[in-house]
Amino acid sequence: MSHTAAGNKPDSACSVKTIQPQCNACIEEIRRLKEELHIQTFDLGIQCQAMQDTVAELEESRQRYADLYDFAPVGYVTSDEKGCISEVNLAGAALLGMERSQMIGMPMSVFVDKGNVKLIFNHLHSCKQSGETVVTELKLSSKNAKVVYAQFITMIVPGVGSDVTQYRTIITNITGIRNAETEIACLQGTEKALLASEERLKYYASELVSTNSELKAFADIVAHDLRTPMVNLKGFSRELGYSLINLKDIMCEIVLQLPENSQKKVKELMESEMPEALKFIETSVDRMSRMVDSLLKLAHLGRRKMIYNMVDIGELVANIICSFHHQIEMHSIHMDIRPLPQIKTDQMAIEQIFSNLLDNAIKYLDTDRQGEIRLSCTHEGDEYLFSVEDNGCGITANDLGKMFESLRRVGKQDVPGDGMGLAYVRVLVKQLGGKIWCESEPGVGTKIFFTIHNGPLQTEEHRGL
Repeated sequence: MSHTAAGNKPDSACSVKTIQPQCNACIEEIRRLKEELHIQTFDLGIQCQAMQDTVAELEESRQRYADLYDFAPVGYVTSDEKGCISEVNLAGAALLGMERSQMIGMPMSVFVDKGNVKLIFNHLHSCKQSGETVVTELKLSSKNAKVVYAQFITMIVPGVGSDVTQYRTIITNITGIRNAETEIACLQGTEKALLASEERLKYYASELVSTNSELKAFADIVAHDLRTPMVNLKGFSRELGYSLINLKDIMCEIVLQLPENSQKKVKELMESEMPEALKFIETSVDRMSRMVDSLLKLAHLGRRKMIYNMVDIGELVANIICSFHHQIEMHSIHMDIRPLPQIKTDQMAIEQIFSNLLDNAIKYLDTDRQGEIRLSCTHEGDEYLFSVEDNGCGITANDLGKMFESLRRVGKQDVPGDGMGLAYVRVLVKQLGGKIWCESEPGVGTKIFFTIHNGPLQTEEHRGL
């Protein structure tokens, strides 16, 4: 027995020596795994932050896309395979004459004249069958829509295989073109040239539509594709004017040989109707040119990089008021300028904001009483609240939501303007990280409030704005 026990002791010691190195190896492996796990956790944290930054950038891009989509000057409508509306921008809702929140789920055929219902179905069916962009002119039918005729340009967004999941339609108001065609029907001598110009305009419009998916380049496309035909149209109208003068000289003796009624009609055409129509064409081209320039300016403002420096707002406003000295003296306007701060902001942007707001206030003062304009400012921390108050004509509650929209004018249209001044202000205030709103009462006056941050916001610095 003692011999056996003594023989077991060396075996037990050997077993302990064998297990000990294995335990040390396990501990070392666990330590290595923990270090790898820590490194991977750190890497995942970095990847997570990068993903969050990417999501923020995507959200910013989505918001910019949404703004361009909403405020585009032509209507955009997205519909499903059955032709039911799933999305529409502001211009599209205005063209079709209904609040866009009410339009979701409604078939596009509802907004088309009964005689054109078959055309809209054929329009969508042709687009689906051909897989190509289809253009159709339709007569609209809506109680609130001011548009009678519109051009529908539709393309498909394919899904899996050959299935059509969505239609995307651009709606353009061509009522003016139709009316112009009716008005110039009696001008047989100029009809061919005008129709050729109209075809060129349609061509450039279709070119604009074909590239409209690149919304960031929208303003450049407008400038490139619309200015040339406008210059051509204006040039042709002037040439027709010169031709009309020559025609008068040629027709002087011939007209005398015509019956009295015919002489009167020819004289009326050559001295009244034809010059009036040519003047209408030239005026319309000038107005369209101003609209294009205004839209370009608005788009460029939205892309402009803000440069922040210390700006004395009181001194800046005093200089702006000096530029309006003539209007202020002529209308005996009382200016009440409260103390204004020095803040770090973009001088060009803030100067344009105050210039447009003061110009607007002066334009719409009530001529039946002495004009009063008051500027003031309060602040809480680094956020400054400015107000521009006048005792002018005022704005109805229904129009308040429209006054900052592009190419939209509210109230009486008895003063010149293109409806872009307050749209510029809205874009600039937004670029500076602020907000703008309005309070008004007809016959009492208007108060416009906007906020400006002292210096760029952190989000703006992060985005390089």
